[in-house]
Amino acid sequence: MPLFQFFLGSHRSISWAELRAIGWGKRDEDKNALKIENLFDPRYNDLLLSKDTLLIWTHFDGKKADERFSKQAGSFKVARVHKMVKRKIQPEDIQDILLDRLLPETSNKIVLNFYGDIEPIYASSFRKEIKRLLKEKRYNIKILGDMKKINYNTATTTKVLRQKGHELNITYVKQYNLSVISLTEWVQDYRLWETLDFERPERDMRIGMLPSKLARIMLNLAKIDKNSGFWDPFVGLGTIIMQGQLLEAYSYGSDIDQEVLQRAERNIAWLLKRGLVSELRYRLFRFDARQDPRKHKMLRSIIRHGRFDAIVTEGYLGEPQVKPFANKKHVKKAWISVASIYKEFLKNQLPALNIGARVVLCVPMYRYKADGGYRWFVPKLPYNANRYREIKYNTGKLYWYHKDTIIGRKIVILERIK
Repeated sequence: MPLFQFFLGSHRSISWAELRAIGWGKRDEDKNALKIENLFDPRYNDLLLSKDTLLIWTHFDGKKADERFSKQAGSFKVARVHKMVKRKIQPEDIQDILLDRLLPETSNKIVLNFYGDIEPIYASSFRKEIKRLLKEKRYNIKILGDMKKINYNTATTTKVLRQKGHELNITYVKQYNLSVISLTEWVQDYRLWETLDFERPERDMRIGMLPSKLARIMLNLAKIDKNSGFWDPFVGLGTIIMQGQLLEAYSYGSDIDQEVLQRAERNIAWLLKRGLVSELRYRLFRFDARQDPRKHKMLRSIIRHGRFDAIVTEGYLGEPQVKPFANKKHVKKAWISVASIYKEFLKNQLPALNIGARVVLCVPMYRYKADGGYRWFVPKLPYNANRYREIKYNTGKLYWYHKDTIIGRKIVILERIK
């Protein structure tokens, strides 16, 4: 059974939860913490090796593994582990991989990246020693790297791999005194995500700019696959529906605003014009998400014939803010007006969901001034615990925000239980 190393994105906890949801890593019901002494036992599925990398044993291999790599959005790179040593890495530890595994089939470039507890000066001297070794063996190979860089970005990796080069990743974790050597097998297509976010015809900060990567992660948290059927009742500009189309899922979207629906239509149709999908399988319609879905003709028909596999949505986040809230009192006032929408929505949309179906949604979290700095107000989502249970993956807090964010997002995963 192969061991893979996943390189997690900037929102580590969310990326890790996504991998567990789609079948990589520890099972939902497995609550036993994986310890380093179990690392070589495939019965234990995943381990957070360092702050930004995750080790996963998996029985998936070949084409099926590649499909799963491409389905997820939270990890920017996946590598197959070739060797582990119980000490800080030394140049001689990778000689066999370089000389026997890589050099016979490579072009003239190898990317050598370092992660974990490796200092820049150590990485630089390590590269110099490898270059000396290759020169001594008379190999005309270029090792990318210098004093200023511990690791290279995905654009560099993608370019080298396309030229039939290789990327070798070296991770050292001081806590475990363990070095892991892995060879990159898959790199995220960063250009695709840039295209989806910045080239689509409709973009509007006032309505909300849900990142395409987060939309994909939410669909994965909801366990949406090809031919699944889901509903986004706060469709906005259609970001989640667009990701549903890329996953070949049956996607339904609604909004109370007809103009917003028209703008979402343009974004979704753009996928086909851009050649990103070969067909479209979606429906958009006007509907107030706080109302009973059985009163809407289309929704009534869907409920009668099988209901939805999931609801995936970014609900109303509140009025746009240009600066943090002045105090906690102002934040609570803003949340009260928003909370009523979520409460009515979760109460009334139960008939649209199958038992066991998930609701994955973004709940707003607000930054406010306090004690000479800033704090986050993270509200509790109002839902009926007799009807829903909250799914937790024990990977950390599922918060999505950046340094200067004023209104962040908390990802909540609910499952209908009755």
